[in-house]
Amino acid sequence: MKLLDKMPPPQTVQEQLRLLRGLLYGDFGIGKTTLAGQIIKAIGGKAMMVTTDSAWTVLQNDPEVADNIYRWAFDSFAQIRLMVEAHEEGIEPYASCRTLLWDTLSTSVDTMLRQTVANKKFLNQQVDPELEGYPHYRLVANALKETVNTIKKSDLHVIYTAHMREPNDNDKAKKRFAIRPNAPEASFNVVAQEANLIGWLSRENRGKEIQIQFEPTIQETAKSQIPTIQQTTYPVTQVPELIKKWIQ
Repeated sequence: MKLLDKMPPPQTVQEQLRLLRGLLYGDFGIGKTTLAGQIIKAIGGKAMMVTTDSAWTVLQNDPEVADNIYRWAFDSFAQIRLMVEAHEEGIEPYASCRTLLWDTLSTSVDTMLRQTVANKKFLNQQVDPELEGYPHYRLVANALKETVNTIKKSDLHVIYTAHMREPNDNDKAKKRFAIRPNAPEASFNVVAQEANLIGWLSRENRGKEIQIQFEPTIQETAKSQIPTIQQTTYPVTQVPELIKKWIQ
């Protein structure tokens, strides 16, 4: 009974907050960060952004977006957990933010692997002292899971971006032929299980129009659990308003 007393009042599924937990992935320069900025604009309010490269500079092309996003360079998963906790505890400027943009998840995971290899803790389990082994992947995946668990308890909308990964020979041997976000499988699964939207950005027939696919196939990893977004392919320009419609 004590546990029941600590629980918040029950809410129906319909009464729950509609929070975006989206993962956008594609080739370098395809427009992931630009789309994320337009989604933030459609949602409204301030956002906090953690970056691993210079892609964030494209957001300066739209002053309305740029003026409402605070940016920090990625340091560690612990940094992101602290930012989310600061938001929950009412610490500014984090408390005023409505959205978290993690740009890019794939490079962040790679950075954490490099840091884990550097401490030489598992040197006897590495084929090469400069390359990661199984224990490194497990440590990073577990740390990412702790971070995602912190995020999913918050009232933040979350947008992850990632680069694209083609299936390699090992994937094909396991009969996995789909492209997917570029992260070790265990780390990718941590985010994919939490995401209610996974979209692959590409150019239609190598033309100028960028499209985003939410339909899972043998060749592409994608999904949509958002009623206003069908499991199909859209021009990226349509997506921000579809997300806004669902949230409202």
